[in-house]
Amino acid sequence: MERLYTVSKEHIPDPPVRGRAPIEIDTPQQHAKRLQVKPSFAYGLLATQPDSLSPAVPVQRDRRAMSRRPGQSGRIEKRGGSFSLLFYRDVPGSTKRQRVRRTLQATTMVAAKQEAQRILDAEEVNTAAHLEASRGPVVTFGVAAELWKSQQLHANGKHSSKRTMGCELNKHVLPLLKDTPIQDITYPAIRGLVRAWKEEELGNKSMRNLFGIVRAVYNFYLDETLQHGKTTMLPWLIKWSKVEPAADVEADAPCFTPEQMAAIVEMGRGQYRSLFAVAAGGGLRAGELFALRVEDVNFKDGVITVRRSIVEGYGRYT
Repeated sequence: MERLYTVSKEHIPDPPVRGRAPIEIDTPQQHAKRLQVKPSFAYGLLATQPDSLSPAVPVQRDRRAMSRRPGQSGRIEKRGGSFSLLFYRDVPGSTKRQRVRRTLQATTMVAAKQEAQRILDAEEVNTAAHLEASRGPVVTFGVAAELWKSQQLHANGKHSSKRTMGCELNKHVLPLLKDTPIQDITYPAIRGLVRAWKEEELGNKSMRNLFGIVRAVYNFYLDETLQHGKTTMLPWLIKWSKVEPAADVEADAPCFTPEQMAAIVEMGRGQYRSLFAVAAGGGLRAGELFALRVEDVNFKDGVITVRRSIVEGYGRYT
Protein backbone atom coordinates (compact mmCIF):
# COMPACT_ATOMS: atom_id res chain seq x y z
CA MET A 1 0.00 0.00 0.00
CA GLU A 2 1.49 3.34 -1.05
CA ARG A 3 1.55 6.36 1.24
CA LEU A 4 1.42 9.97 0.19
CA TYR A 5 3.65 12.55 1.90
CA THR A 6 3.04 16.25 1.65
CA VAL A 7 6.07 18.51 1.65
CA SER A 8 5.75 22.27 1.94
CA LYS A 9 7.68 24.59 -0.35
CA GLU A 10 10.12 25.36 2.43
CA HIS A 11 11.10 21.65 2.52
CA ILE A 12 11.74 21.42 -1.24
CA PRO A 13 15.49 21.63 -1.84
CA ASP A 14 17.00 23.91 -4.43
CA PRO A 15 17.71 22.39 -7.85
CA PRO A 16 21.03 20.58 -7.91
CA VAL A 17 23.95 22.64 -9.15
CA ARG A 18 25.88 21.22 -12.09
CA GLY A 19 28.83 19.26 -10.86
CA ARG A 20 27.23 18.46 -7.51
CA ALA A 21 25.35 15.37 -6.43
CA PRO A 22 21.57 15.81 -6.15
CA ILE A 23 20.10 16.13 -2.67
CA GLU A 24 18.06 13.11 -1.61
CA ILE A 25 14.99 13.37 0.63
CA ASP A 26 14.54 10.57 3.15
CA THR A 27 11.19 8.87 3.48
CA PRO A 28 9.98 8.26 7.05
CA GLN A 29 11.10 4.61 6.79
CA GLN A 30 14.63 5.61 5.71
CA HIS A 31 14.77 8.35 8.34
CA ALA A 32 13.59 5.95 11.04
CA LYS A 33 16.16 3.36 10.05
CA ARG A 34 18.95 5.92 10.16
CA LEU A 35 17.83 7.30 13.56
CA GLN A 36 16.81 3.85 14.90
CA VAL A 37 13.33 5.04 15.91
CA LYS A 38 9.79 4.10 14.94
CA PRO A 39 8.49 5.27 11.54
CA SER A 40 5.64 7.19 13.21
CA PHE A 41 8.16 9.22 15.23
CA ALA A 42 10.30 9.84 12.15
CA TYR A 43 7.21 10.97 10.21
CA GLY A 44 6.56 13.52 12.93
CA LEU A 45 10.10 14.82 12.58
CA LEU A 46 9.81 15.17 8.81
CA ALA A 47 6.39 16.78 9.01
CA THR A 48 7.56 19.52 11.39
CA GLN A 49 6.75 22.92 9.94
CA PRO A 50 9.51 25.53 9.71
CA ASP A 51 7.43 27.97 11.78
CA SER A 52 7.90 25.78 14.85
CA LEU A 53 11.67 25.66 14.49
CA SER A 54 13.80 28.13 16.43
CA PRO A 55 16.20 30.20 14.35
CA ALA A 56 19.75 28.95 14.19
CA VAL A 57 22.27 30.94 16.19
CA PRO A 58 25.88 30.76 15.04
CA VAL A 59 28.29 29.56 17.70
CA GLN A 60 31.08 32.04 18.16
CA ARG A 61 34.35 30.63 19.33
CA ASP A 62 36.03 32.53 22.13
CA ARG A 63 39.43 33.32 20.66
CA ARG A 64 40.56 35.66 23.41
CA ALA A 65 43.99 35.06 24.91
CA MET A 66 46.38 36.95 27.12
CA SER A 67 48.79 37.33 24.18
CA ARG A 68 46.17 38.99 21.93
CA ARG A 69 44.66 41.83 23.94
CA PRO A 70 45.41 45.21 22.31
CA GLY A 71 44.80 48.23 24.52
CA GLN A 72 44.51 46.13 27.67
CA SER A 73 47.51 47.81 29.31
CA GLY A 74 45.75 51.16 28.95
CA ARG A 75 46.95 54.50 27.74
CA ILE A 76 47.21 57.92 29.34
CA GLU A 77 45.43 60.85 27.75
CA LYS A 78 46.01 64.49 28.62
CA ARG A 79 43.22 67.01 28.19
CA GLY A 80 43.89 70.52 29.32
CA GLY A 81 45.76 70.21 32.58
CA SER A 82 44.40 66.83 33.72
CA PHE A 83 45.38 63.25 32.93
CA SER A 84 43.03 60.33 32.27
CA LEU A 85 43.61 56.58 32.04
CA LEU A 86 41.79 54.59 29.35
CA PHE A 87 41.74 50.79 29.46
CA TYR A 88 39.49 47.84 28.63
CA ARG A 89 37.68 45.57 31.07
CA ASP A 90 36.27 42.15 30.16
CA VAL A 91 32.50 41.81 30.45
CA PRO A 92 31.36 38.59 32.20
CA GLY A 93 29.33 36.33 29.92
CA SER A 94 30.42 38.16 26.75
CA THR A 95 33.39 38.18 24.39
CA LYS A 96 33.28 41.98 24.21
CA ARG A 97 35.26 44.40 26.34
CA GLN A 98 34.09 47.56 28.07
CA ARG A 99 36.08 50.76 27.70
CA VAL A 100 36.77 52.47 31.02
CA ARG A 101 38.03 55.98 31.68
CA ARG A 102 39.50 57.02 35.02
CA THR A 103 40.49 60.58 35.91
CA LEU A 104 43.94 60.71 37.52
CA GLN A 105 45.03 63.00 40.33
CA ALA A 106 48.61 63.28 39.06
CA THR A 107 49.92 66.54 37.62
CA THR A 108 52.94 65.17 35.72
CA MET A 109 53.30 62.38 33.18
CA VAL A 110 55.63 60.38 35.39
CA ALA A 111 53.23 60.50 38.32
CA ALA A 112 50.32 59.72 35.99
CA LYS A 113 52.03 56.55 34.74
CA GLN A 114 52.65 55.40 38.30
CA GLU A 115 49.05 56.10 39.36
CA ALA A 116 47.74 54.35 36.23
CA GLN A 117 49.79 51.25 37.00
CA ARG A 118 48.39 51.14 40.53
CA ILE A 119 44.84 51.31 39.14
CA LEU A 120 45.52 48.51 36.62
CA ASP A 121 47.03 46.34 39.36
CA ALA A 122 44.03 46.94 41.62
CA GLU A 123 41.54 46.16 38.82
CA GLU A 124 43.53 43.02 37.85
CA VAL A 125 42.44 43.45 34.23
CA ASN A 126 45.71 41.98 32.94
CA THR A 127 45.49 38.71 34.85
CA ALA A 128 44.45 35.31 33.56
CA ALA A 129 41.86 35.06 36.35
CA HIS A 130 40.11 38.21 35.08
CA LEU A 131 39.93 36.80 31.55
CA GLU A 132 38.71 33.40 32.77
CA ALA A 133 36.00 35.02 34.91
CA SER A 134 34.48 36.67 31.83
CA ARG A 135 34.14 33.34 29.98
CA GLY A 136 31.39 31.98 32.22
CA PRO A 137 27.93 33.32 33.08
CA VAL A 138 27.51 36.04 35.69
CA VAL A 139 26.60 34.55 39.08
CA THR A 140 25.09 37.10 41.42
CA PHE A 141 25.09 37.01 45.19
CA GLY A 142 21.32 36.43 45.09
CA VAL A 143 21.77 33.20 43.10
CA ALA A 144 24.51 31.99 45.44
CA ALA A 145 22.35 32.85 48.47
CA GLU A 146 19.43 30.77 47.18
CA LEU A 147 21.75 27.77 46.70
CA TRP A 148 23.17 28.27 50.18
CA LYS A 149 19.71 28.40 51.75
CA SER A 150 18.44 25.29 49.97
CA GLN A 151 21.55 23.10 50.17
CA GLN A 152 23.29 24.25 53.34
CA LEU A 153 21.04 26.20 55.72
CA HIS A 154 17.79 24.24 55.34
CA ALA A 155 19.56 20.89 55.05
CA ASN A 156 22.07 21.14 57.90
CA GLY A 157 21.15 24.16 60.00
CA LYS A 158 19.40 24.12 63.36
CA HIS A 159 15.71 24.97 63.44
CA SER A 160 16.30 28.32 65.13
CA SER A 161 19.12 29.18 62.69
CA LYS A 162 16.97 28.41 59.65
CA ARG A 163 14.43 31.01 60.70
CA THR A 164 16.63 33.76 62.08
CA MET A 165 19.41 33.60 59.47
CA GLY A 166 16.89 33.29 56.63
CA CYS A 167 14.98 36.36 57.81
CA GLU A 168 18.16 38.39 58.33
CA LEU A 169 19.40 37.45 54.87
CA ASN A 170 16.14 38.47 53.19
CA LYS A 171 15.70 41.69 55.17
CA HIS A 172 19.19 43.19 55.51
CA VAL A 173 21.48 41.54 52.93
CA LEU A 174 19.66 40.61 49.71
CA PRO A 175 18.11 44.06 49.15
CA LEU A 176 21.66 45.45 48.99
CA LEU A 177 23.64 42.60 47.35
CA LYS A 178 21.09 40.60 45.34
CA ASP A 179 22.27 41.76 41.89
CA THR A 180 25.98 42.10 42.78
CA PRO A 181 28.27 39.54 41.07
CA ILE A 182 29.63 37.14 43.66
CA GLN A 183 33.20 37.96 42.60
CA ASP A 184 32.63 41.65 43.39
CA ILE A 185 32.13 40.99 47.11
CA THR A 186 35.31 42.79 48.14
CA TYR A 187 36.33 45.26 50.84
CA PRO A 188 34.63 48.26 49.15
CA ALA A 189 31.36 46.32 48.80
CA ILE A 190 31.43 45.16 52.43
CA ARG A 191 32.25 48.66 53.70
CA GLY A 192 29.28 50.04 51.79
CA LEU A 193 27.16 47.26 53.26
CA VAL A 194 28.24 48.13 56.80
CA ARG A 195 27.47 51.81 56.22
CA ALA A 196 23.96 50.89 55.06
CA TRP A 197 23.45 48.74 58.17
CA LYS A 198 24.69 51.60 60.33
CA GLU A 199 22.07 53.88 58.78
CA GLU A 200 19.45 51.29 59.72
CA GLU A 201 20.64 51.75 63.34
CA LEU A 202 21.67 48.13 63.72
CA GLY A 203 23.92 47.23 66.63
CA ASN A 204 27.50 46.01 66.20
CA LYS A 205 26.54 42.49 67.23
CA SER A 206 23.74 42.34 64.65
CA MET A 207 26.04 43.70 61.94
CA ARG A 208 28.67 41.11 62.80
CA ASN A 209 26.07 38.35 62.50
CA LEU A 210 25.06 39.68 59.06
CA PHE A 211 28.72 39.81 58.06
CA GLY A 212 28.98 36.13 59.01
CA ILE A 213 26.02 35.29 56.76
CA VAL A 214 27.62 37.04 53.77
CA ARG A 215 30.87 35.19 54.44
CA ALA A 216 29.04 31.86 54.72
CA VAL A 217 27.31 32.36 51.35
CA TYR A 218 30.59 33.35 49.66
CA ASN A 219 32.56 30.41 51.08
CA PHE A 220 29.77 27.98 50.22
CA TYR A 221 29.74 29.00 46.57
CA LEU A 222 33.55 28.99 46.48
CA ASP A 223 33.58 25.38 47.72
CA GLU A 224 30.94 24.43 45.15
CA THR A 225 33.00 25.83 42.26
CA LEU A 226 36.20 24.23 43.56
CA GLN A 227 34.52 20.82 43.54
CA HIS A 228 33.62 21.23 39.86
CA GLY A 229 37.08 22.27 38.73
CA LYS A 230 38.88 25.54 38.26
CA THR A 231 37.44 28.62 39.96
CA THR A 232 38.12 32.29 39.42
CA MET A 233 37.00 33.31 42.92
CA LEU A 234 39.55 34.38 45.50
CA PRO A 235 39.49 33.01 49.06
CA TRP A 236 37.56 35.08 51.59
CA LEU A 237 40.14 37.53 52.94
CA ILE A 238 37.87 40.18 54.47
CA LYS A 239 38.23 40.56 58.23
CA TRP A 240 35.52 42.00 60.42
CA SER A 241 38.06 44.02 62.38
CA LYS A 242 38.89 45.92 59.15
CA VAL A 243 35.30 46.93 58.39
CA GLU A 244 33.78 47.12 61.88
CA PRO A 245 32.40 50.60 62.63
CA ALA A 246 33.44 52.41 65.74
CA ALA A 247 31.32 51.35 68.68
CA ASP A 248 28.98 53.96 70.09
CA VAL A 249 29.35 54.83 73.75
CA GLU A 250 26.15 53.62 75.34
CA ALA A 251 24.88 53.82 78.87
CA ASP A 252 24.62 50.64 80.89
CA ALA A 253 21.62 48.54 80.00
CA PRO A 254 18.81 48.94 82.55
CA CYS A 255 18.36 46.07 84.97
CA PHE A 256 16.28 45.31 88.03
CA THR A 257 17.62 46.07 91.48
CA PRO A 258 17.59 43.29 94.13
CA GLU A 259 14.59 44.98 95.76
CA GLN A 260 12.68 45.07 92.48
CA MET A 261 13.46 41.39 91.75
CA ALA A 262 12.26 40.41 95.24
CA ALA A 263 9.02 42.32 94.64
CA ILE A 264 8.44 40.56 91.30
CA VAL A 265 9.00 37.14 92.89
CA GLU A 266 6.67 38.02 95.75
CA MET A 267 3.90 38.96 93.29
CA GLY A 268 4.23 35.67 91.41
CA ARG A 269 1.62 32.97 91.90
CA GLY A 270 1.98 29.20 91.64
CA GLN A 271 4.69 27.90 89.32
CA TYR A 272 5.46 31.43 88.08
CA ARG A 273 6.82 32.36 91.50
CA SER A 274 9.37 29.55 91.26
CA LEU A 275 10.13 30.51 87.66
CA PHE A 276 10.82 34.15 88.58
CA ALA A 277 12.93 33.13 91.58
CA VAL A 278 15.17 30.82 89.50
CA ALA A 279 15.47 33.45 86.76
CA ALA A 280 16.50 36.13 89.23
CA GLY A 281 18.92 33.97 91.21
CA GLY A 282 20.42 31.82 88.44
CA GLY A 283 20.50 34.10 85.42
CA LEU A 284 19.15 31.37 83.11
CA ARG A 285 17.80 32.10 79.64
CA ALA A 286 14.09 31.69 78.98
CA GLY A 287 14.58 28.51 76.90
CA GLU A 288 16.73 26.97 79.65
CA LEU A 289 14.15 27.85 82.31
CA PHE A 290 11.29 26.28 80.35
CA ALA A 291 13.30 23.08 79.76
CA LEU A 292 14.13 22.45 83.44
CA ARG A 293 12.91 19.20 84.98
CA VAL A 294 12.72 17.94 88.55
CA GLU A 295 15.79 15.72 88.13
CA ASP A 296 17.82 18.78 87.10
CA VAL A 297 17.47 20.33 90.57
CA ASN A 298 19.65 19.06 93.43
CA PHE A 299 17.85 20.36 96.52
CA LYS A 300 20.43 18.84 98.85
CA ASP A 301 23.43 20.73 97.42
CA GLY A 302 21.40 23.67 96.08
CA VAL A 303 22.61 23.13 92.49
CA ILE A 304 20.66 23.43 89.23
CA THR A 305 22.10 21.59 86.20
CA VAL A 306 21.23 23.05 82.77
CA ARG A 307 21.08 20.17 80.29
CA ARG A 308 18.70 21.35 77.58
CA SER A 309 16.90 24.33 76.09
CA ILE A 310 13.60 24.91 74.30
CA VAL A 311 13.39 27.23 71.26
CA GLU A 312 10.02 27.69 69.53
CA GLY A 313 8.74 24.43 70.99
CA TYR A 314 11.76 22.37 69.96
CA GLY A 315 14.00 20.99 72.69
CA ARG A 316 17.71 20.37 72.30
CA TYR A 317 20.53 19.45 74.64
CA THR A 318 23.11 22.12 75.47
